[in-house]
Amino acid sequence: MVSYFSYLLLLLYYLLVDKGVLNKWMIAIGLLYFIIAGFQYTGPLSYFVTNFLKYFIAVICGYEVIKRTSSDEFFVFLLLGALTILLHATVIQGGSADYGRFSGFYINPNGASFICSSGYALSYTIKNKRLRLIAQLILTAMGLLTLSRTFIATWVLLNLLSLRIDVKNVKIFFLGFGLVLVLIGISEMLPVKNVRINQLKRLTENERVEMKEINDDSRTDTWAKFYDDIMGNPFFGMGYYTFQGGTERRALGVHNTFLLIQGESGIIPTITFIIFYLYLFISSIRLFPVAPNLMMQVFVLILFLAVSHIYFTHHFILMISMWIQYQVKQKKLEPV
Repeated sequence: MVSYFSYLLLLLYYLLVDKGVLNKWMIAIGLLYFIIAGFQYTGPLSYFVTNFLKYFIAVICGYEVIKRTSSDEFFVFLLLGALTILLHATVIQGGSADYGRFSGFYINPNGASFICSSGYALSYTIKNKRLRLIAQLILTAMGLLTLSRTFIATWVLLNLLSLRIDVKNVKIFFLGFGLVLVLIGISEMLPVKNVRINQLKRLTENERVEMKEINDDSRTDTWAKFYDDIMGNPFFGMGYYTFQGGTERRALGVHNTFLLIQGESGIIPTITFIIFYLYLFISSIRLFPVAPNLMMQVFVLILFLAVSHIYFTHHFILMISMWIQYQVKQKKLEPV
């Protein structure tokens, strides 16, 4: 009910504000994907229609919200979202907590880790260095609680990029290592033991951990299961929901947004999707000297798209994408 109410609020907001230009990129991506994939869909019509409507409410009405959201406001939203992971770890049981990982209100630990990484990248807009460091430590701790391998890899790469801003940012590496040690220490008190914490513990104790063990249940193995279907249906895909898991044919989803779009709707929506995010990536690189956070945020976003298939159903990804898109547009309009 809360979820549906949020979409109702977006519609109400859109009716009350002065409308600007529509987000043509997001509308084009959505129309191409839903129309082509929908022609081959054989599941409940209500499920398809609901997701179709929610997507377009998000990209049409949500875009008006995004235009009026400052970097400080957006960071606060991401920080509050990340803090729900702590609530999950200390108060709420069930869901991902049953296997020793925590996701807050995002249900999936990988989605929660994306929120932490996005907030971490956006933290570089905070002018006060002490507040920025505190925020980064909180987001690092919350991200570690998700036990996401993608978060750890992204965190390391973001901090390497931050050295281009100021070499003094190297201190966060040492603080982050300290947080890993704290996580390992408190893991003994957690009700469920997690294999990834045990791997980290053994690495810090200089014990051998086989690469096969670290790569167990890796995304590349998951993607490989879908290659034959993709190659067999390159032009129009196999239809909506065929790559998202939870079906008799496939219990596991593809865990890659690019492969999801290609597999369900074919080459035309995929090319459109790639061009859009390539545009954001190239633009953010050029804007790095004036807005380094944008390149970092795009980097986080593309990495997450490469390991998840929830783009059309979990709209925090859309909101973050559109916020970056609008910021890129505004920065380009600023005088040099």
